[in-house]
Amino acid sequence: MSITTNTTTTIKIDGYSFTTKEAFDNYVQLHDLRIEEDTEVLFDRDVSLVRTDIISPENPQLVISTYIDEDDVNYAAAAIQLTSTTRYHRGFGTTIMDALELWINESGWDIYDKNNTDILELDEDFVSEFNTHIKNYNRYGDRSEIKCKMTRDEVVKLLY
Repeated sequence: MSITTNTTTTIKIDGYSFTTKEAFDNYVQLHDLRIEEDTEVLFDRDVSLVRTDIISPENPQLVISTYIDEDDVNYAAAAIQLTSTTRYHRGFGTTIMDALELWINESGWDIYDKNNTDILELDEDFVSEFNTHIKNYNRYGDRSEIKCKMTRDEVVKLLY
């Protein structure tokens, strides 16, 4: 007795399903879409692609819109939130990392003073939100969670 299994991989994008690489590649080309993963890799498993913003691989201070695996959306959003934009774009400051740096600057807490023994105290809600992004980021990355009270060395390690 012989058992034959039909293993067809499906890629879903924009409400369409593709079972062949050629049809998928044609759709991507026709609509001039940017896909972050190699199509050879995509056809190794069933996947749903969604359009979202990610950090540009070419410029870590640029956010681009592209299609990624639906399972990676939380990671991509966390990566954006854990990027400091204030160092490069004055006044941009919309990420949670920017909010942390702004709070440090406005509090007068001197991160550059190696003799600073003060403890940085952060709001519990802020720490919780920040650590949620850390958990999502750690799907592929490796960042430590923050605490409500941190030393200068811990803050420096976090920011740099």
